[in-house]
Amino acid sequence: MAQRDTVAFYSFSGKTERVADYIAAQLGCGEVRINEAKKRSAFSAFLMGSLAAMQHKPSKLAPLDFNSSAVAEIYLCTPIWAGNITPAAVSFLQKYMVQGKNVRIITTASGAENKALFQNIKPIVEGIGCKFVGLLQLNPKVDGFDAVTSGKEGAKLGVDVLSPDVWQIKPNI
Repeated sequence: MAQRDTVAFYSFSGKTERVADYIAAQLGCGEVRINEAKKRSAFSAFLMGSLAAMQHKPSKLAPLDFNSSAVAEIYLCTPIWAGNITPAAVSFLQKYMVQGKNVRIITTASGAENKALFQNIKPIVEGIGCKFVGLLQLNPKVDGFDAVTSGKEGAKLGVDVLSPDVWQIKPNI
């Protein structure tokens, strides 16, 4: 079976899901939705989720029909909670990724670019034996972000995920 790229995503509010849909369409690849076993309330996400994110703790995931051995490269889309990737994203990496796979992280956040995010994510990805090949931080300052996350038909991001110039590490695209 030929290996292919896949976009995996966790979305609390739906905005990251719309970004993931857009990126999967741009890449021409499939998608995998990551769900936590228990849906969080806004209060739980803010308080408990943020604390777990700061500590890089995984959360319990709902069963997922996904096998990363059939994937060439994973694009993991996740919101940022307390300056880190979500507990669901950490769980996905730890539970579903096969060693040696290339991982690109695409984050969504309402704030400014997080300069420390790269250093926060790299040990998580490399700690499970995968290769961290890129980080792309998206926020409302990116042209088209608000239109894409609001579900506006025909909306486009102001960045091209196929361009090596948009990644903090230059991937081999």
